[in-house]
Amino acid sequence: MDKFARGSYLMTHITLLNGRYFNKLLSKTEAVYSGEQGKILTTLRDFGDDLTASEISKYSGLANNTLTSMLKKLETMSLIRSVAHPTDGRKKLFSLTDFGREQVALGYEVSQEVGKNFYQGFKPQEIELFEKQLERILENIERVNKSKND
Repeated sequence: MDKFARGSYLMTHITLLNGRYFNKLLSKTEAVYSGEQGKILTTLRDFGDDLTASEISKYSGLANNTLTSMLKKLETMSLIRSVAHPTDGRKKLFSLTDFGREQVALGYEVSQEVGKNFYQGFKPQEIELFEKQLERILENIERVNKSKND
């Protein structure tokens, strides 16, 4: 494996294992949603209510084509609600319901547990350096994706 492929492979593998671990812990709570659905709930919690599907896609990293069905499912589950966009009838604005806020709090507790295990054996300064490096990688990937879409 060449020097550039290894990092990408490791990030992909970590993401898969981390997601499985998160879902395993989440299934032991009273949460009614999956880890993938939790990305939408967390996005609404972190970036505020009244987001369009495009904004949720941008902030969560989820593809627009998979997002539509997930939003419908979350709305059916009473975790989110939608209203018509006030100026663009083609769009909807999505918000967490009170039940959705309760549910996303369960996921936050699971995330804390996952994070504790994720960084086991790391010193605080190692975590800080590692996360700064990940942010640089994210910026590189976002820049490349943006230029490829232009």
